[in-house]
Amino acid sequence: MKPDVFLYSRTRTHDYIDMYIPSWLSNKSEAYNDYRKIISHIFKIRDILPENKCDILNSTADSFMFFKTENICMLCRFCHKVGDDEFGRAIFSTEGFLCKGEDLIDFWYRIPDMLCYMLMSEEKFYDKYMLLTENEPKPTTKSVDIDVPEKLNPMVSYSLENDVQYVMSIKGILNQFQNFMMSASQKAVPFSFVLGTDDKELYTYDADNGLPPFEMFFTRNKCSTVSENEDWRKSFVPAKINTDAKKYYTFVELKKSEHSKLRYRLVIAREPKQEKTLTSVPFVSYEQESGGNEVDFRELVRMYETLAEGISELGYEKSKKEPYVFEKR
Repeated sequence: MKPDVFLYSRTRTHDYIDMYIPSWLSNKSEAYNDYRKIISHIFKIRDILPENKCDILNSTADSFMFFKTENICMLCRFCHKVGDDEFGRAIFSTEGFLCKGEDLIDFWYRIPDMLCYMLMSEEKFYDKYMLLTENEPKPTTKSVDIDVPEKLNPMVSYSLENDVQYVMSIKGILNQFQNFMMSASQKAVPFSFVLGTDDKELYTYDADNGLPPFEMFFTRNKCSTVSENEDWRKSFVPAKINTDAKKYYTFVELKKSEHSKLRYRLVIAREPKQEKTLTSVPFVSYEQESGGNEVDFRELVRMYETLAEGISELGYEKSKKEPYVFEKR
């Protein structure tokens, strides 16, 4: 998988340049509707700032947002100023990577590399675009592939080279990036986030009701801690934990979706009284859907580690004899 690049720039009064945009993002699709909502959200702060306050957008190119909807996933720079047009009007831009919603997991694993790619690159996509189109007619809308390093193994700690740490420190983004990586490694389910050099308040203006809210913030005055994943509550209500129980067991639940895709989740429950009957399930992971008929073992390990960390706070630890059993201390 190679994440697709998008580029969107405009003045206050009209669109300024065409966008890099992949061919699969048809303007009649739900994915395109989500894309336009996200673009509108990003540029809303520019629209509400008075002209004499727009200088704040000179320093937001190293601030990033990750959105995920059912149809699309986007990692993008915050709205930032890139120059002036021939009439002296300020040009504002956003750019980044996007993919179809069904490719969320592959996309998520690449986010650290994509962030480093954009933070370390001397030229932004906008600069490259303008260089390509200098003295030439503006190209039609097209897709551009940017190759990034192989996807991150989520079970391996992510280490930064010294020169990368140095650049991030200079840009004031190192602490935010490290907090993001810590949270991402501890939380099995991908989450929407802001990672930026300004205060959290800059990114929390009113958004379209159709956009999911940011779940975590890694900004100058707010670095999130890992919060409990609540996604599974939509379809499953857990029982209260039975404090009398000495042991809880780990189970994998498998089923087919209405589109004949394999869906699975990890649960930690009391030993069933009857075969295949779980009477008390206080801990459950998010539900993952596989594109085929196979279970991604790497995802199961991430689910297991996430649940193990959560249940340990309640006084349970892994059994030394049975590695997938949790016993009350």
